[in-house]
Amino acid sequence: MTSAADLRTRFGDAAFPATADTQINAAAAEADRLLNAAHFGSRSAVHADAALYLAAHIYTAGSVPSASGIASATAGPVSVTYANAATPGGLLTTAYGTHFLWLVTRAAGPAIMVI
Repeated sequence: MTSAADLRTRFGDAAFPATADTQINAAAAEADRLLNAAHFGSRSAVHADAALYLAAHIYTAGSVPSASGIASATAGPVSVTYANAATPGGLLTTAYGTHFLWLVTRAAGPAIMVI
């Protein structure tokens, strides 16, 4: 099971402060629930890496105000639109999510398209 300590060891204390252990551990637990070890076959090290990157993405993207359900906000001439981290495109909103997608694609192997 992935933990806040694992994320700090891999990515450093600055991005994953000890004061946020509750939120980081919740993101790690969610990543563990979402990942199926069978998808990675005998590549248990790749599965462990994918869990770390997905947990880091969930924690990082979770700090975006879209978690409150607000899609956009406007105040005078300023307008802000928030990305939805839960969508596949949302994984591209953080470097962690992008690396996670790369790991999953790599684990899946080459794809063949039949037309």
